[in-house]
Amino acid sequence: MIQDIKDYTRCVLKNKVALGSYVTLGAGILSFRIERKMGIDPQSIGIGLSVMGTAILYCTDAGFDTMREYQKTRDHIKENGKIDERFSKKCSRFYCSQVGTKMAAKEAGLEDQLQNPSTLAF
Repeated sequence: MIQDIKDYTRCVLKNKVALGSYVTLGAGILSFRIERKMGIDPQSIGIGLSVMGTAILYCTDAGFDTMREYQKTRDHIKENGKIDERFSKKCSRFYCSQVGTKMAAKEAGLEDQLQNPSTLAF
């Protein structure tokens, strides 16, 4: 459980889209509170930022896809000691998944074994 929290935190910090959505959501909540204290009605900036941050967070699966790919790739490397071609070809080409795959490969020093590394984000 604690390891999953650590993995998730690391993955969100590396995934620029998920991190940006959390920052946008936080800014929206903060802005909403500031607008409310100042008596500005409606609190459109805060609400707008909150909605935008929530929508992006939803679209990115809150960074969990990055964590799943990271853990899947890390476990594959532990079992095989390498990233074989078949595994590399099965890796998703979506940004969030690419971040997780690249993180695990980089952590193990196996970035060069990824298929088409130029298409992977980072």
